[in-house]
Amino acid sequence: MIVVKEILHAGGACPFQVEGKTEQGEEIYARYRWGRLRVEITHENGERDIVFTKQIGDDQNDDEEIAKMREAGMSEERLAQMAETFKNIRAYSEGQPLCFDGHMDMDKLRAATEGEIEWPEYQE
Repeated sequence: MIVVKEILHAGGACPFQVEGKTEQGEEIYARYRWGRLRVEITHENGERDIVFTKQIGDDQNDDEEIAKMREAGMSEERLAQMAETFKNIRAYSEGQPLCFDGHMDMDKLRAATEGEIEWPEYQE
């Protein structure tokens, strides 16, 4: 279990990011974007290790996302570009979910990493 003793920064969206220090004094960095959570530790020698990853966001329904964009007023030309982008991302992502989610908070971070990483209280 990784124990974080101090959080230096937490917040944002797309990505949500957390920076802190572990009990051993190493830097810890968490990032949630594209529906995926990644946590890294930077050791005293400067080497960085990914210590946790988890896909949290669900695979989007591309047609529903395009419909939402249309409803929000996006032009038909831009909608066609977005549809092509979704198609290209899927072609090169080898079956990985396509998710634009980047919103998280400390409670969701704690729940996602429960049993792996212990985070202290932090006032955002």
